[in-house]
Amino acid sequence: MLNRSAVLLRPKQPFLDWMKQGDEQGLAAEVYADAFEDPEIYLVPEFEDAASRDRVLARCWPRLFERMLAAWSVEESTWPPNRSLQMFRQWFEIQAFALVADVVTGAIQDDERRP
Repeated sequence: MLNRSAVLLRPKQPFLDWMKQGDEQGLAAEVYADAFEDPEIYLVPEFEDAASRDRVLARCWPRLFERMLAAWSVEESTWPPNRSLQMFRQWFEIQAFALVADVVTGAIQDDERRP
């Protein structure tokens, strides 16, 4: 077992609406559909119950929101200002999983790990 829990994020309509702003190539709907069908899953600090899950989300939502926005646009000036936990919940379907098990032999590699 890992000392982590997991959060799965599926974009909702407000995220698609934001994606369409400035979408000159017309790719937003296709990328949105892909993100909905194959959602992002993030490891978060371990939680055991609804109360601790809510505390973890309250702590982690800014980074999760930013990662989802950056998957579409790395230009932070295009990101919605004044983001909040309430907005995060409106923009994403959130599924949380307390238990995460690693059934693969071998070390986990992290491409983004900073020294």
